[in-house]
Amino acid sequence: MLQTDKNGKQQEWEAVVLIPFIDEKRLISAMKDCESRLSDIEKNRNRHGPMQVYVFCEEDLGKF
Repeated sequence: MLQTDKNGKQQEWEAVVLIPFIDEKRLISAMKDCESRLSDIEKNRNRHGPMQVYVFCEEDLGKF
């Protein structure tokens, strides 16, 4: 049975499913074998970069 956290919610479907934390070192070690098969686009997507914040605007500002 999955553990859930209702966090004040009334219905079971509103709850958040609690999952165990991943052992970071074990995950990184397991991914080492796969990294050589990633494309340049996938490698770029997996790196940390600057944070971007998006906001809604009624005015069409064109493409960014």
